[in-house]
Parts: sequence; structure tokens; C-alpha cells
Amino acid sequence: MIAGQDIGTALTPVSTALRDRARADARRTLAEADAASEQVLAGARAEADRILTEAREGGTADATAAMARELIRARRRARGLVLRARRDGYESLGEQCRQAVRRLRDEPGYAGLRDELVAAVRRALGPDATIHDMPDGGVVGETLGRRLDLSLVGYADRAMAAMGGWWEEEP
Repeated sequence: MIAGQDIGTALTPVSTALRDRARADARRTLAEADAASEQVLAGARAEADRILTEAREGGTADATAAMARELIRARRRARGLVLRARRDGYESLGEQCRQAVRRLRDEPGYAGLRDELVAAVRRALGPDATIHDMPDGGVVGETLGRRLDLSLVGYADRAMAAMGGWWEEEP
């Protein structure tokens, strides 16, 4: 492990809190997306019923084709709504995570955390590594073609990436 066991231990509460919040937000986003898709499908079914009634009066062949086309369009619209809602939820959750880790800079223990991050960079890249404080908190270390990102926003982004592509999964 590059960062060392002490940083992983120090960031475990943050990581756990971010993961728990991400899961809760993901469940809420999925429930909202499912409700939105149900509304679209209900509207599509009502429209299909209307078309079917009209078609019965004028011919069942045309009605069947029209109903099938409308149902296909409704399913596509519903799928698009679900995927957009999931993606929006994921992006919102990512921003909330980044904001949460940025607030760590204002915590009393931030100086100690920064010292641990600097020590981890020095262990991984050597004592001559150049350390850059990041504006959003944390540090980045560099030495002869090697770079180690221990920025707080970097941690949040990696935590989000570790969640996988749940927002793209089939509803």
C-alpha cells in the first residue's frame, strides 16, 4: 500500500461516512428514478389504451402497430429518465463528497492529517520528494517522473470511482 497503514486508518471514518452517505443517496436516487419511470410508463399505457380504442373503430392492424411504436417510445423515454436521474444523483453525490472532504481543512486535526500525508509521500517517493499543498486540502508529492496524489478531493473521487457504474445499470 503506497500511503501506508496509518493514513488508511486515519481516513477510515471519512471513507466509511462517505460510503454510507453514497449508498443512502444512491438508494434515494434509484427510488426517485423508479417512480419517475413508472409515471412515464403509466402515461404511455394510457396513451396506448386511447390509441387502441380509436384503432378498434378504424382497424386493429393500425392500432397494433401504433400501440407498439408508442410503447417503444415510452420505454425509451422512461429509460432515458432513469439514466439521467441516476447520473444526476451520482454527480450530485460526488460534489457532496468533495465538499465534505474540503471541510476537513477547517477541522482542528487537519494539521496532523496533513503531516501524516506528507510522511506517507516521503515514505513512498523518498525524502527528496517535492510536496505541494492542494487548495482543497491534502498534498501531492513529486519526484523524478513519479507523482503521488494524496489530496482530499482525490480521495473523494477515488471513493466514488470505487462504487462502480451503478448509475448505468439496467433499471
